[in-house]
Amino acid sequence: MASIGSGVILMGIVVVIGSLFCFAYADDEIYPGGMVITKFNSSEIGTMQAAEKFNSSEIGTMQNSQKFNSSEIGTMQNSQKFNSSEIGTMQNSQKFNSSEIGTMQNSQKFNSSEIGTMQNSQKFNSSEIGTMQNSKKFNSSEIGTMQNSQKFNSSEIGTMQNSKKFNSSEIGTMQNSKKFNSSEIGTMQNSQKFNSSEIGTMQDATKFNSSMIGTMQNTVSNIPLPPGVTV
Repeated sequence: MASIGSGVILMGIVVVIGSLFCFAYADDEIYPGGMVITKFNSSEIGTMQAAEKFNSSEIGTMQNSQKFNSSEIGTMQNSQKFNSSEIGTMQNSQKFNSSEIGTMQNSQKFNSSEIGTMQNSQKFNSSEIGTMQNSKKFNSSEIGTMQNSQKFNSSEIGTMQNSKKFNSSEIGTMQNSKKFNSSEIGTMQNSQKFNSSEIGTMQDATKFNSSMIGTMQNTVSNIPLPPGVTV
């Protein structure tokens, strides 16, 4: 067995030497000056085509490599598996983290904090009501800033368009004040009872004297009042 192995080795050496002489002769014919025989270290294996074995560190630099480290997944084309941190950088990714929802087109679900920045959002926080067109429901504090608001507090009558008659620029801004001077007219919200001085701030107010404006509340008056007006 030893002699057979030695013979095979010797034959291999002879074939290699003969091939080198043939290459050298052909090179002298084609390229005068001789042929350069390529030498390389094992560290150069990964730079050759069709290399079958190589170091794991060189996997990502070769074409058609089938196995690779998980850290190199995102740099290869048509990779099927990847880390969750790389989801947003790939095309046609179907699943993603909630933090990336707002940056994708046609996303159907999103965080409540992103509602106001999207078109055609149907649900939103109450704090964003005033910034949207055609909002139907809103806080009472935002009534005066919206178009086509249908309901409002009595304190806001003087600040709205199409108010018919009112006295002084202060009408309608006080909260639940029961007694007030004429200078305080109209600064109240939700006041249910009012003096004849407030008649001019209401629609279809009939007639009143200027001397009665803003001073009486729940008092029996001897001053004759217009028909339909009670104190």
